Amino acid sequence: MCILLGTSDMSTLASIIKLVVLLLFFVALLFGAHFFTKWFAKNAMVSGKSSNIQIIESKQIVPGKSIVIARVGKKIVSFVLTKEHASMLTELEESDLMIEEKTEAQSISFKEVLQHFRKNDGRK
Repeated sequence: MCILLGTSDMSTLASIIKLVVLLLFFVALLFGAHFFTKWFAKNAMVSGKSSNIQIIESKQIVPGKSIVIARVGKKIVSFVLTKEHASMLTELEESDLMIEEKTEAQSISFKEVLQHFRKNDGRK
């Protein structure tokens, strides 16, 4: 059969087979990375949940520095958080806070948002 096809046809066929195998390997690697990432994120979220520590609010005051209000157990504390350090400011009372209840995001269509921006921009 090599006489009929010639050596150049065999090397082309071998190259095509190598390419297909490499593409299949690449696709399998992508799927594996996708499923591993989903699994890892799910397990990290489960282990990251805590019933004793809850961040109530965080506000960046300058780049790299934030003021954080957190509930630790039954106490509410405020502290300054930087990249290298955390310093407690004070313990707060529940009555000192103005906690806004988070409402669910309103269901709004893209068409309504677009019309809103067009109306404010002066276009129709």
